[in-house]
Amino acid sequence: MRIIDRTRTAMLSTARRWAARLPPPVGQHLSPASLALHLSPVIPGECSANMEIATPDWSLLRQSIVEMVAERGAMPVQVFTVGRALDEGAFRIIRLAHRLDCPVVVWSDGTGLDSTSAAELVDVGCSAVAVTVASLDDDVQRAVVGNSVVEATDAIVALAAARADRGAPIRLHLALPWSAGVEPEVRGVIGWANQAGVDAVTILSPVRGGQVGPLEEWTEVLRDAGVENIGVESERYLRVLSNETGGQPGIPKASSPLRARLRPCPVVGTRIAIDAKGTVFSCPFHPPMGRMTDSILTVWQKDTSHRNAVQQCTRRCRHPTLALGPRLPGRWPIGF
Repeated sequence: MRIIDRTRTAMLSTARRWAARLPPPVGQHLSPASLALHLSPVIPGECSANMEIATPDWSLLRQSIVEMVAERGAMPVQVFTVGRALDEGAFRIIRLAHRLDCPVVVWSDGTGLDSTSAAELVDVGCSAVAVTVASLDDDVQRAVVGNSVVEATDAIVALAAARADRGAPIRLHLALPWSAGVEPEVRGVIGWANQAGVDAVTILSPVRGGQVGPLEEWTEVLRDAGVENIGVESERYLRVLSNETGGQPGIPKASSPLRARLRPCPVVGTRIAIDAKGTVFSCPFHPPMGRMTDSILTVWQKDTSHRNAVQQCTRRCRHPTLALGPRLPGRWPIGF
């Protein structure tokens, strides 16, 4: 029965995500296809060093999950913990989402993720974990991600061991930020990931230009190594992004493929997000919808400025955390 429910959740999520690409007003008023909980303010692929970490309002986060599932049915849930250790409050949130039949994907850089917390993460019903590893060189890892290589790789080893010990179906991914400076160690990272038992290596496009890694022969190297999210369109996006100065996220709308220029950004219908302070938004790059007090859907329904800003946005992004599938984000980037 659970398999049937998960299949239904995946089909409804995909249908809402694609319907969100329709022209306004339909696309911009479609109910969100997924829920994202930003326990840390950093998007995977960005450096978490020196960031401010707020104490989450756990009651608001629990309420948002229950309300979304009660009103819209089970849906995929993302939990962002980059630069922040998972604590008991986070485990309870993940367990709640799992019991409500929501597939949960956790994005982490391995901070504070040891054998004990890895085992608990598997036990609470997480569907997939993506750990950000930029390099096996500690200086590069700290510069790109913000933590140490030992912390990130030990987290993957602990997760793989916990999964094997419990025979759990959780998927384990290594998220590789394609930023300048990561290329010398990329073969070593991929080889180590395969030995460690990682299910897949997924490329993370930089949020902004000015820091994109080299592309010439490296795209073929990555494809040959079985790395995900580095297809033809991803390569085209990275080439345009490499010419950007880095002041704004993504690439100009005029430089994106024709189909992305002719339809609005579907992020509003793709996801609704709430951060540790209770701020509600869909796109992390525009002013938020407002703060949740008693209902996350009420904030979404009353909003006009955030959705209008997304509709009129002149940029197009291709980051896997802004698109959510039932197994792992990244297969349907929102900008294309």
